Amino acid sequence: MFSHLPPVILASQSPRRHQILSQLPIPFKVVPSTFPEDLEKGDPKNYVLETAKAKGLQVLQDNPGHLIISMDTVAVLDNEILEKPLDLEDARLMLSKLSGKTHQVLTGCWIMTNDKKVSWVTETSVEFMKLSPETLDWYLSTKDWEGKAASYGYQSKGGVLVESLQGCAYNIIGFPLHDFFQHLKQF
Repeated sequence: MFSHLPPVILASQSPRRHQILSQLPIPFKVVPSTFPEDLEKGDPKNYVLETAKAKGLQVLQDNPGHLIISMDTVAVLDNEILEKPLDLEDARLMLSKLSGKTHQVLTGCWIMTNDKKVSWVTETSVEFMKLSPETLDWYLSTKDWEGKAASYGYQSKGGVLVESLQGCAYNIIGFPLHDFFQHLKQF
């Protein structure tokens, strides 16, 4: 189905994105972006789109003639962007803020070649359970929060913290598979 595509590069070091993309019949290689992800945090949707764009353009510049897939995922609570925690206490603070509330997970996505660029944002609403001190301490002790936006991994132990969701579950993991598949058909 996608045999006509130029060589594909996933511009991400995320093992979860690699695993999800591997479900499709698309040969690809991984070339992580070295973009520092230090853009101004204004509007959350604009932030994830611009960060994903910068990652993709940086990889495309070094790999002309390829199709680049780049993404950036954040959680947003009350218009505050929650990225990956800096340390244990940052994770505790984020999870405490999310406790008993609904937040949004946004993934800014780009598929690009030298000649064509397509972008979109996928949004999923996630309702967190009310976290008891014991549950919070247990989850933090698992270290499952490390390297994950908003300090939780929905696809692993952090899934127990999620009461319900509305939208794409794959988006919470950082790769909105359905939307990606639909947009890839444009290439």
